[in-house]
Amino acid sequence: MRLTIPLILLLLSGISQGIEVELSKKVLKLGESLEVKVKGIEKSGNYICWLNDSPYPLYWLNANTLRTFIGFGAKFKAKTCSLKIEEVQGTFLPKYEESNREKRSIYVKRLADALRTETPTQLWTEDFVWPLIGRISGRFGERRFDQNGTYLGIHQGIDIIGKTGTPIFCSNNGQVVLIGRFDLEGKVLVIDHGQGFVSAYFHLSEILVEEGELVRKNQIIARVGATGRVTASHLHFGLYIHGTPIDPLYWLPKDTTKNVK
Repeated sequence: MRLTIPLILLLLSGISQGIEVELSKKVLKLGESLEVKVKGIEKSGNYICWLNDSPYPLYWLNANTLRTFIGFGAKFKAKTCSLKIEEVQGTFLPKYEESNREKRSIYVKRLADALRTETPTQLWTEDFVWPLIGRISGRFGERRFDQNGTYLGIHQGIDIIGKTGTPIFCSNNGQVVLIGRFDLEGKVLVIDHGQGFVSAYFHLSEILVEEGELVRKNQIIARVGATGRVTASHLHFGLYIHGTPIDPLYWLPKDTTKNVK
């Protein structure tokens, strides 16, 4: 997971030369996210940010600033990327590659679609917080195998050990967009935080909120369990930007003792 991705910024000639583009960083590691701010555009029209040939919606941060976040998942392969800003008619969303599970099951596609939720209003505030304090037993980007040695894929979040029934806290303000039960993930809760940010909580024993409910940071929303395909009780916590899974550790505070109330 040490591959770095240099970013080269390009602007389309159709955009006024008076605009300013800010990048949160120029070189990223897999699992990280890039914040792109575009300043100096009057608040009208729709704009997108292209990363190579993939479009990402830009949302208004204030009267003259647009912003988007782009996640670089564990499967991202390009070593060099170009960014460009374009005004468009209508809405462009990132391109998604359907998994084999999605293709085989409409029910599983419900989960995938929930993880790709796009709403223009920002619900999240400041830093995300730890949903559970405990030892991390599985990290983002690890290659996963079952007990028979069958390859399951790349781990798309972090696993936090906890006893069954331990409270799980909402990592940030948002709205519940999916509650369900799946063969691999067990009992699942998915929360939309707005502007492409989504968090996911897997293997739950109990869910304490309802679909459509507005939830707040640090609210108890579920309890740790061992549902789905697991070997021990724990929480799988995932964070997604525009449908791309990123490493939650880049968004969670390093000091875990002050976050769960």
